[in-house]
Amino acid sequence: MLRQAKRLVDGQVNPRKVIAESMATTQRLDAPLVVNGIKGASDVRQGGLADCYFVAAVAAVADKNPNLIQQAMRENADGTVTFRFFKPSTDAYGRPVMQPHFETVDRLLPAPRDGKLPFGRSSEHEAWFPLMEKAYAQMNGGYQAIGAGGSPSSALEALTGVPARYTAIDKASPSATFQTIKDQLESGKFLVASTPASGRKPGLINTLLDAFMATKRGIVPWHAYSVLGVEEHRGRQFVLLRNPWANTEPGSVGPLFSFSKDSKNDGVFLYPMEEFVRQFEGMHSTE
Repeated sequence: MLRQAKRLVDGQVNPRKVIAESMATTQRLDAPLVVNGIKGASDVRQGGLADCYFVAAVAAVADKNPNLIQQAMRENADGTVTFRFFKPSTDAYGRPVMQPHFETVDRLLPAPRDGKLPFGRSSEHEAWFPLMEKAYAQMNGGYQAIGAGGSPSSALEALTGVPARYTAIDKASPSATFQTIKDQLESGKFLVASTPASGRKPGLINTLLDAFMATKRGIVPWHAYSVLGVEEHRGRQFVLLRNPWANTEPGSVGPLFSFSKDSKNDGVFLYPMEEFVRQFEGMHSTE
């Protein structure tokens, strides 16, 4: 890991080249599109692309309304799969609207390495999320285009057809933020929370320091998390989050005042609101 980090920092390997190398060898994925329906956020896992914004948005929708995801997919007789997204447009009067947009992809995906797909993954023996990621990439200009960061609001709009917006977190009032999240989720909105960049300059030492702090705190800088719920325990307020990596969470390391939802390092964890408003920058939500 340290050797790979050094190679990336030194410019011997760059992310665009890594993506290109992963795409050089493809393999037809014959796994079913969906097995027994979409189970929720656990079906969605980020791979080697820097598209946490999209993965977290898909997981947020899959957790609250899996039927919305399933209805957006169609298997075709020729083995291809069509996905419905939405793109901003205008109506006959010039008013902004979200228009359905369809992308059809074949089942060729970058070949697995060590038994795992290099980019997005679904649950075992499923193919719906990596194919959806491929369709989203195709719509936006390819894996290179979506694999260098992006907006969770734009991803939520593409998935739901509903306008989304970014709101800075009120760092002065954890209780108000708790109530806002609760009200939005109860009204059927989908939420993604984002963390700020570390602020450190590029370089090997700072890259390793960011990795160390992420492991220690369980919160990754410049990253997006699905917001799954809020809970209260013994007078304290918590937000339920999911890391799209499906691992790396405070509960897996055990810092003070933070604990895992189920004692598993699956990326799902309860996080104290007072820490949430300190460590997170803003929230993206459908309107």
